[in-house]
Amino acid sequence: GLSAAMLGALAGLHLLHVGAPLPAVLREGEAAARAGQLQLLADPWAEVYIDGQWVETTPFARPLHLRPGRHFIELRNPHYQPLRQVVDILPGQLQALHLTMPELAPRLEAVQAAGGSAELSAPRGTPLAQEAAR
Repeated sequence: GLSAAMLGALAGLHLLHVGAPLPAVLREGEAAARAGQLQLLADPWAEVYIDGQWVETTPFARPLHLRPGRHFIELRNPHYQPLRQVVDILPGQLQALHLTMPELAPRLEAVQAAGGSAELSAPRGTPLAQEAAR
């Protein structure tokens, strides 16, 4: 008897949560005609977060179906700086984004490797510092 009651409660859940914020990404079968699509490419690869929620890891072939409106996209890869982008999704339109992950500043790695003293020990005017700054 309990399982039937639980099933009934679960079936009613989606009705109860109408007031809750809707997820940005529409899943299969939910993709209404008014949804917009986002095709995302990231070099070399990235975890894709939309409005703070993890969605997918690139590469993926299919475009994401998103609710129309403004969405905040964040790409994360442990070896690169996070990349943030705002997109305005229009109903029934496909947007393509091809983003290259920004490299971590090499100077930071050098500082960490040398225990934090690398940047202080090199005078800024030396050719070495100018080379690194390029």
